Parts: sequence; C-alpha cells; structure tokens
Amino acid sequence: MTKTTDKTGNEIKPMENMFWLDGYKGECSSGYFIRNNLFKMIAEFKEKGFEVVGIKVQPDSYNLEFFCKEPNKKSKEDKEVKS
Repeated sequence: MTKTTDKTGNEIKPMENMFWLDGYKGECSSGYFIRNNLFKMIAEFKEKGFEVVGIKVQPDSYNLEFFCKEPNKKSKEDKEVKS
C-alpha cells in the first residue's frame, strides 16, 4: 500500500475533518489556504443535529455538496454488534 507523502517525503497521516480525493496516493504540497465562512455553515448543520461526514467539490463551479449523517440515525460503525 502506497503512503501519501509531502514534498520532503514525510508521511501525511489521516486527520479528523480532512477529506481526500478517493484513491489518491502520492506526493502533495500544502500551504494553499482559502478563507471563507464554511465553518459557519458546518456549525449550522451541527446545531440541527447533522454531522458533516463528506464534502464533494465541483471544480468547475462554486458548488460544494455536504454529505451528512442524519440526526439520531446510527451508522453501521455506531451500531452494537450482538452475538
């Protein structure tokens, strides 16, 4: 399995709330920041009980799509395994 690394060869480890292009493996660089109010939108979802679990970026438009875990709905990982 190939690990994702930065320009200096250091491994980039997965972090909470970090979203990657599916299947991307290889080098990448950091330091490109865009200031916006996404944090306010995500906070609004959270206040309504939704947890953002994914973001779809449409590179040829201004659109972002948020994928949310519905309130009071357990995911497969959240459900208890009963034997």
